[in-house]
Order: sequence, then structure tokens, then C-alpha cells
Amino acid sequence: PLHLALHNGHTHVVRYLIQHETLQADRRCAIFRGKTLLLWACEYGHFDILQLLLERRGGSSAATTDRDKTSGGTALHLACQRGSLGMVQYLIEQCEVPVNVRDRAGNTPLHVACSCGMGRNPATTGDGNSDAMASYLPMIEYLVLQADADVHLRNHHAGLTAFHCACQVA
Repeated sequence: PLHLALHNGHTHVVRYLIQHETLQADRRCAIFRGKTLLLWACEYGHFDILQLLLERRGGSSAATTDRDKTSGGTALHLACQRGSLGMVQYLIEQCEVPVNVRDRAGNTPLHVACSCGMGRNPATTGDGNSDAMASYLPMIEYLVLQADADVHLRNHHAGLTAFHCACQVA
């Protein structure tokens, strides 16, 4: 029930279940399909649930330590994939998630934002249309100009920078 409530963005139900479930039930629900509840909240774009889960876990350290079991991505990678500027700012500014954290393929959140903003986002239409690009530009600008993301970092896949990824998709 907890994952369904999270998936559908029912914050009040998530809050109730977290407050009333036993520790054993909480542990069973901790990981579903390789992701923690915190990571699912970022992937689905539920900012209020992200904040609730971080409070429940006693602070922001989980935003840095939780990793997708498949990709090795963090909450920041998933927030960038989703295109949620507010969530990205919160994770960097409040939770102090390092802006240049890498997943298993060596991609930083900027790599993800550039790839998704140019049409490689499973959470959107994926057709590379100008509306999708325009919605990611403020996040990319924030990552580079305010959060000091390193634009020179190359991934492990083909040695691509984030901007190579954007051009490759475009």
C-alpha cells in the first residue's frame, strides 16, 4: 500500500502509513524494484513526499546515500530525470547532495538533465520537442550557473560530457 500511495502522490496516506506501520513492515517496504521510497518519490516528482520521507529518516543524509540498485543513481539524478527544478534545488541546497555525484555509468545529474531535456526522458513523451527542452533549460542553467556543476566531467560510457549527451540526442 505504501508504494501505491507514493506512486499516486497521496501524501496524507503515505504519512499515515509511515506513522502506523511497524518497523518490520517499514523494512520490507524499504526497497521496491531496486529503489528506496525516497528514490521513488524523486522519480515520480512528489516533492512533498520526498520531504516527508527525509524527515522520517532523520535528516538529509539519505538523499546522498540512497542509490538505485540498477543504475547507481541518486535522488538528484532522478529529480533531474523528472525535470523538477524545485526538487533539484532542495536536494542541492538543503540536503547538500553533491552536484557532481556520479552513477555507475559515470553520469552526473547534469548528464541526466541534458539527455532528458533533449528528449531521452522516460517520464515524458521522449520525442525531443521544444516544449520538453524548454522545461529543462532552467534546471540545466541552475546546475551550471548556480550549483557549479562541472561541465567538463566525462561519463564512462563513451567519455561524453553532459553537453555531448545533449547534442547526441538533439
